[in-house]
Amino acid sequence: MSQDNVDSCSDLLADPEFKQFIDKCTDHEKVISHLPLFEQRKLNAEFILKETHCDEKVFHIVNLEIPGVEHHKVPLRIYVPNESSNLPVLLYFHGGGWVFGGIDGSDAVCRRLANHLGCIIVSVGYRLAPENPFPKSLEDCYAATEWMAKNAHLFGGNPERIIVGGESAGGNLAAAVALMARDKQGPKLAGQLLLYPVISSCIQDKIYDNCPDQYFLTKEDMKFFWEMYLQDIRKDNSPYASLDRGTEFQQLPPALIATAEYDPLSYDANRYAALLRQAGVTVLEKSFPKLIHGFLYIPLYDEEKKVRWTKEIKESLAELGIL
Repeated sequence: MSQDNVDSCSDLLADPEFKQFIDKCTDHEKVISHLPLFEQRKLNAEFILKETHCDEKVFHIVNLEIPGVEHHKVPLRIYVPNESSNLPVLLYFHGGGWVFGGIDGSDAVCRRLANHLGCIIVSVGYRLAPENPFPKSLEDCYAATEWMAKNAHLFGGNPERIIVGGESAGGNLAAAVALMARDKQGPKLAGQLLLYPVISSCIQDKIYDNCPDQYFLTKEDMKFFWEMYLQDIRKDNSPYASLDRGTEFQQLPPALIATAEYDPLSYDANRYAALLRQAGVTVLEKSFPKLIHGFLYIPLYDEEKKVRWTKEIKESLAELGIL
C-alpha cells in the first residue's frame, strides 16, 4: 500500500455507497453487540443473506457430514457445477475471524465460485472459536481435505486436482492445511487460493493507522479475532496459526494470493508471498484496486462486479496452471 494511495483515498466515507454500507454495519453491530455469541452468529448470517443478492443456480448441491477428529462430525456443502467428470475440487474455508461465518453465509460466494471457476466447491463448516480454539478449526479443515482427496470421484472430481482456498481467516486455514499436508505427507495438493488471507498474529499499528479503510476491518477487530482463536499466547508460535512464524516453506503447492488495495491485511499477504517465493514456491499475486477486505462476499459491491472479479481469479489460477 503506497503513501500515494493513502493520501488520495483517505476519506472513503465521501463515497455515498461506502458510507451507507458502513452505516448499516454500525447499526447492525449496535443491535447484536450485547447478545450471546450464538445469537450474534445467527443474526450476522441473516444480515449477509438479506443484503446479498445472488440468484445463481448450481447443477447439483449435496449436504453431508464427514468424520473428523474426536468423534466430531464436520458439515460439508458440495457444489457441483456440471455433470462433467475429472473436475478440479476446491476446498473452501469461509471467513469471519474464526469466530463468525459458516456454510449458509457463504452460499452466494460458493455458488459463484462453482459456476465461474468450473470447480467442485466444498464448503467446510469448521468449528468456531472461542468455544473451539486453535487448532480445532484447522483439524476440521484438514479432515475435510483428506476426506475429499479420497472421495472426490463420487462427485465427478479429480483427486489429483485438489485445491485449498478460503477468504480472510479461511485463507489462513487454507495456507495452514497446505503446510500440514506437506508435513504429514498427506494429500498432494494442486494449489492454494488465498483470498485476502490473515497471515500474522502480529498487529502492526502503523499498517492499520495508515490504511484508507478505517471502518470495516479494524485493528481492534483483528486483535479480538486472534485472542478468540489462540487464547493461549504460546500458540502464537505455531506456523499453523500465525503463518509468518514458519521457517520452512519449500515443497508447497503453487499459490494465488489475491489482495484488496484498501485492506490492512494486504501487507502481510504480500510478505507471505515473498517468503513462499524465496522458498521456490510458484506464487502469483493479484491486487484488486480500490477495494476493501472481503470484497467477494460483503454487500458493498454488486453481483456483476463480484462475478467479474471471480472470472479474473479464474484467469489467474489458469495462468498458474492450477485450473
